[in-house]
Amino acid sequence: MDRRAKKPVFYKNFPLKNRIALTTGDPKGVGLFITKKALKILGPKKSFQFLIWTRRQADTFKIPAFKTLAFSNSAQAFASDFKENHLLQIKSKGGPGDWLLEAGRSALNQEVSALVTGPVNKNQLKKHKVVGQTDLLKKLSQTEEVFMCFRGLFFNVILLTDHIPFKKIKIDQQKLSSLLKQALLSRKILSPSLQKKPLGLLGLNPHAGEQGLLGSEEENILKPFLKKRKEVKGPLSPDGAFFKKNWSQYSFFIALYHDQGLIPFKMIHNQTGFAQSLGLPFLRLGVDHGTGLGLNNKEISHESFLLALKESLRLIRLHHK
Repeated sequence: MDRRAKKPVFYKNFPLKNRIALTTGDPKGVGLFITKKALKILGPKKSFQFLIWTRRQADTFKIPAFKTLAFSNSAQAFASDFKENHLLQIKSKGGPGDWLLEAGRSALNQEVSALVTGPVNKNQLKKHKVVGQTDLLKKLSQTEEVFMCFRGLFFNVILLTDHIPFKKIKIDQQKLSSLLKQALLSRKILSPSLQKKPLGLLGLNPHAGEQGLLGSEEENILKPFLKKRKEVKGPLSPDGAFFKKNWSQYSFFIALYHDQGLIPFKMIHNQTGFAQSLGLPFLRLGVDHGTGLGLNNKEISHESFLLALKESLRLIRLHHK
């Protein structure tokens, strides 16, 4: 996450208002706690303003060095005076899905420069007929392809498919091409040491298919896809790809389904990475963990939310240089 990285080009209409929208996620989870903790550590930032969506019954934030102003809707908050030491708390009706939609619309309307999201239990999103926050933002923005990306100190992972049952996984060259386009754009915002590294494409089957003995996807789909693309190496055997010696060899690992990428990422990073949605028409970052329902606040780290906040600040500054 180096400031010398090249200016990102995948958000054509990056707003200049330097406002960052934060959604605190599931009210029964750790979202509110990690938001407060991260902001306390981060403190006010010059020329930046934070807007925070919480439930209507939530207490008004009390965070050192910030002055919190509470509003009942986002329109009132956006009409307020811009001061960098202000937290604008929007005490909204509805649940976390409604807050995400409202914050997402503000990003689509270029009223904010970035959206940083806390964790949400997928059951909270049932009424919106989606299975995750990425899916809801994809539906809101009418974006055809959005890919979940997870970035950390040791390595980065992009998922070809997200929250779908294993039996519905479908690998095709068109979807791989869409992911590759987003991955190559995103590679430009990584540290200089990773910007020229290839992408590592994992195989779908054990041992990357063993030349067709354990499955046909590698021979029929992945290898033909790789022939014309020097920026991608593979198919890599999934059981050996994440050995420590390989971490610095690839800018991103491309996993073909959700758990194939997230099991090694979460085991190694242990809540010290963050998520990014690739393909949306605005910048969206979030935590790399779940809601922590039933956990004591001491049992979950604020580090992921803090990293997502810091990266949103870095990317906005980078874009406006």
